[in-house]
Amino acid sequence: MAVLLWRGPWWFDGKYLDKADYKSAAGALISSFRAAVTQVLLGLGALVALWFTWRNYRLTRRGQVTDRFIKALERLGSSEMYVRYGGVLALEQIVQDAPDQATHATQVLVAFVRDRAPTCRRPEKGPSLGRRPPLPDEPEADVQAALTTLTRPGARQHVDHNAAPLDLTNRHLTGARLNGADLTDAMLDDADLSGAMLNRGNLTGAALIKADLSGAMLNGADLTSAVLYKADLTGARLNDANLTGAHLNDANLTDAALIKAELTGAYLIDANLTNAVLNDANLTDAILDRANLTRARLNGVDLTDAALTVADLTDAMLNGADLTSAVLYKADLTGARLDDADLTDAALIEADLTGARLNDANLTGAHLNDANLTDAALIKAELTGAYLIDANLTNAVLNDANLTDAILDRANLTRARLNGVDLTDAVLTVADLTDAMLNRANLTGAMLNRANLTGAMLVGADLTGAVLDGADLSRTHVAVEQVVAARLGATTRLPPAVAADPRVVERIKQVEAERKRS
Repeated sequence: MAVLLWRGPWWFDGKYLDKADYKSAAGALISSFRAAVTQVLLGLGALVALWFTWRNYRLTRRGQVTDRFIKALERLGSSEMYVRYGGVLALEQIVQDAPDQATHATQVLVAFVRDRAPTCRRPEKGPSLGRRPPLPDEPEADVQAALTTLTRPGARQHVDHNAAPLDLTNRHLTGARLNGADLTDAMLDDADLSGAMLNRGNLTGAALIKADLSGAMLNGADLTSAVLYKADLTGARLNDANLTGAHLNDANLTDAALIKAELTGAYLIDANLTNAVLNDANLTDAILDRANLTRARLNGVDLTDAALTVADLTDAMLNGADLTSAVLYKADLTGARLDDADLTDAALIEADLTGARLNDANLTGAHLNDANLTDAALIKAELTGAYLIDANLTNAVLNDANLTDAILDRANLTRARLNGVDLTDAVLTVADLTDAMLNRANLTGAMLNRANLTGAMLVGADLTGAVLDGADLSRTHVAVEQVVAARLGATTRLPPAVAADPRVVERIKQVEAERKRS
C-alpha cells in the first residue's frame, strides 16, 4: 500500500508529463492521486463496516425473535387462559414482524389447538358407563384466537403447507368464528364445525370427509375441489358459494341453502338434498346419480348436461330450470314442477313423471321412451321430435302442446287431453288413444296405423293425410268430412254411420287403388 501511495502517481500518469514539467506538476499529481486512493480505501472500509453492522443487526434481531418465541411458548403452556391468549397474540405479532417464522408459528399453533380443543365424540356402541360432560358450544377464547391467527390470509401466504399442514382433524370446533378465513388445503376430516361461521372463507382443496358442518354459515365461501364425502351439511348456508368440482358424494345437505351457488362439475352421487334450496344455482355437468332431491327447490337452476340417473326428484320445484341434455334415466320426478323448464334433448328414459307439471316446458328432442307421465300436465309444452315410445300418458293434459314429428309408437294416451295439440307428421303406430280428447287437434300426416281411438273425441280435428290403416275409430266422435281427408284402408274401423257414407267408401277405394299402383 505504501509503495502504491509513493510510486503510484508515476506509474499511472508519468507518461503524460514532459521532463520539463516534472517539478511543477509532480506535487499536484502526487497529492491528487494519493487523495483519490485514500477516498477509495475509506469507502471500502465504510462498506465493510456497514456489512458487519447489518450482520450484527440480523444476529441480534434473530436472537430477539428467538427470545420472543420462547416466551410465547412459555405462555402457551400456562394453566391460565388469559396467559395462553397472550401467548397466541405474541406469536401472531412475531409472524407479522418476521414472516419467515410463519411456518414455525403454524406448527406450534396447530399443536396448541389440537391439544386444547376437545376431540370429537363418536356415538357409543355399547351401554353408557356414565353421563359425560357436554362439549362446549364454541371454542375457548385462546383456541379461537389461535384459529384466527392460523387462518389469517396474510399469514398463511408465508407458510410452507407441506412442512406445516393445517391439521385439525377430529377436533370439536363447534361455533368457531372463521369468516374470511384461509383454510386452503386444510385437513378437517371428522372435525365438528357445526354452527361455525365460515362466510367468504377459502376452503379450496380442503379435506372435510365426514366433517360435521350442520348449520354452518358458508355464504360466499370458496370450496373449489373440496372433499366433503359423507359430510353433514344439514341446514348449512352456502348461498353464492363456489363448489366447482367439489366432492359431495353421500353428503347430507338436507334443508341446506345453496341459492346461486356454483356447482359446476360437482360430484353429488347418493347425496341427500331433501328440502334443499338451490334456486338459480349452476349445476352444469354435475353428477347427481341416485341423489335425493325430494321437495328440493331448483327454480331457475342450470342442470345442462348434468347426470341425474335414478335421482329422486319427487315434488321438486324446477320451474324455469335448464335441463338441456341432462340425463334423468329412471329418475323419479313424481309431482315435480317443471313449468317453463328447458329439457331439450334430455334423456328421461323410464323416468317417472307421474303428476308432474311441465306446462310451457321445452322438451324438443327429449327421450321419454317408457317414461311414466300419468296425470302429468304438459299444456302448451314443446315436444317437437320428442321420443315417447311406450310412454304412459294416461290422463295426461297436453292441450295446445306441439308434438310435431314426435314418435309415440305404442304410447298409452288413454283419456289424455290433447285438445288443440299439433301432431303433424307424428308417429302414433299402435298407440292407445282410448277416450282421448283430440278436439281441434292437428293430425296432418300423422301415422296412426293400428292405433286405438275408441271413444276418442275428434271434433274439429284435422286428419288431412293422416294414415289410419288398421286404426280403430269404431266408437270415435268423428265427421265424414274429417275421415275422407285421411288415408284410410280396408282395415280401418269406423263408426257404422260414417263407414256407410258413399264418400268414405269411395275414399277407401281410392286409397287402395293408389297403393296397388305404387
